[in-house]
Amino acid sequence: RTDHMEQHGGEHMLAGAIWEKLGGTTIGLHLGQTDSSIDVSMPEERTHLTEEEIILLEDTVNARIRLDAPIRCWFPEEEELKKLPLRKAPTVSEHVRIVAMGDFEMVACGGTHPSSTGRIGMIKIISAIPAKGKVRVTFVCGGRAAKLFQTYMHYADKASAALSSPVDKLYRAASGLK
Repeated sequence: RTDHMEQHGGEHMLAGAIWEKLGGTTIGLHLGQTDSSIDVSMPEERTHLTEEEIILLEDTVNARIRLDAPIRCWFPEEEELKKLPLRKAPTVSEHVRIVAMGDFEMVACGGTHPSSTGRIGMIKIISAIPAKGKVRVTFVCGGRAAKLFQTYMHYADKASAALSSPVDKLYRAASGLK
């Protein structure tokens, strides 16, 4: 349950950052056993994100996670619902449940969420690749992100020792093996 909330909460925050920073709209979501992904429709039918955009998204979401902002879920009355600054229109017309994360994300959702953004832990984007004319952004959050970092560091340390190179110079050392 905690893992699911970390991934789902991170998905909300990532989708909100993509919408705010890049103008992209999330049109699909997959919460998998090892990673999760969102399919995003980008302006001008773009199907890629740059390295700089990925870093911008990660930095934005991780900064907002660290704020440990409250996550509020409620069923507003119709008049209140009309005035809310939702990221996208609800897909249902009755019993609309709103999820607000701090003052930076608000959307209709019936899912399970943590009580605050800090409970998401962190986010790491694994890839952003073309998929069916959109961008598929694959990511991990919370415990999954910590485990991924441990795995990457384990192999980076092994490669560093094998190439007698500090981790931050591995690319240069590996490039010289041609």
